[in-house]
Amino acid sequence: GFLDRIIGFSREGAFIEGDKIACKYLCRQYGIPVADQWYEVDARNYEKVLKTCLLLIDEFGGAVLKYPYSAGGKGARIILNAWEVKEVYDTLIKDYGKNYKRLFGKKSTWPLLVESRMSGVEISFNILIDKNGNFQILPTSMDYPERFPGPASKDNPITGGMGSISPHPMETPELFEMAAENIVKPLIKALREKNMLRPCLVYPGCFLTFDDNMVPTRIRVCEINIRPPEPEWQPIVRRIRNLGALIRATIEGNLIDVAPEVRSEQISICTALVTGPGGPQNQKGYPGSCTKGEPVHIDFDYLKKKKIQVIPSAMTYSEEEKLFKSDGSRVVYCNVNATVKTGESRARLAEQLRKKVLTAFENGKIKVIPRENPEGNRLDLRNDIGNHFDIAEKLLQNK
Repeated sequence: GFLDRIIGFSREGAFIEGDKIACKYLCRQYGIPVADQWYEVDARNYEKVLKTCLLLIDEFGGAVLKYPYSAGGKGARIILNAWEVKEVYDTLIKDYGKNYKRLFGKKSTWPLLVESRMSGVEISFNILIDKNGNFQILPTSMDYPERFPGPASKDNPITGGMGSISPHPMETPELFEMAAENIVKPLIKALREKNMLRPCLVYPGCFLTFDDNMVPTRIRVCEINIRPPEPEWQPIVRRIRNLGALIRATIEGNLIDVAPEVRSEQISICTALVTGPGGPQNQKGYPGSCTKGEPVHIDFDYLKKKKIQVIPSAMTYSEEEKLFKSDGSRVVYCNVNATVKTGESRARLAEQLRKKVLTAFENGKIKVIPRENPEGNRLDLRNDIGNHFDIAEKLLQNK
């Protein structure tokens, strides 16, 4: 029937993304590696939260508070030292207290996930799984989840994603094998045993550890999503020649016969243009409060000429005014890709692509016009999306 042609989980499997604590228990049961230590605590019990954070800070150099339910990719709060615990805790309760009350009332426990801070190299995998448990791992990507360059902290919050690149600069065949053995196969076993196996896409965000020869030695899952990720999906699909065939095989149950045809010689970069600070209530800007309803200007002719693909996101179209209007958050994605020629450096090509997007932005080819300044631009971005090709090249130059 119609439902058999839908890729995605049923209600029974939705907790894998929708309830981070329940997902942690699933991972524990089936041996899927996650953070070294994690605890389920009552968010209303600050003393317990404090005690847990101090324990994790002492042993792992940091703790992470996670609102375990849908939070648009913004529910994780990093704590690096004891001085930050109360402020980060108060901010999380301020942001999600109403959600907790709606879900559990005032008397029941408010579940909160507190886990040890993981360090290492972040990497994202997208895996298609068919109804028979066959699977294919798509090209890797690297997310830029922090709002600004640098490590996540209370002043540099985790967002839904400020940009992404594909392939991951550290991608190797060994990584695919490690992901398959440690994550995908145990997860498929869990889905089969719990009668949740059906055509689906899973997207685990992971941390990698390497030895002194830069060989991957350990992988840990940060969280598992069950839908195509934004913005990682954008650069990934631009490098796949046969996405349609893969989707058909996922639905028909013969993924074992259809492997991804990857443009291995290409790199792809996606940059999110987000709503910056300012507005009638002096909004903080993404990922915090955002002003909405301001006109969006996009010079499509220029962008087409420069081969910058535009993916509208948080915007609407006013038929009456014949213009696009910002709806806050991540307003638009800009995708660029190119082929690495023989003898050419991926880092140098990535820098050219990065500058192409920055030039378009700085010249106002994509802008949201602020109410208070018709000549201004409400949009903002991270200017380092793609830099990790250069960082990886320098890191591995003697390997």
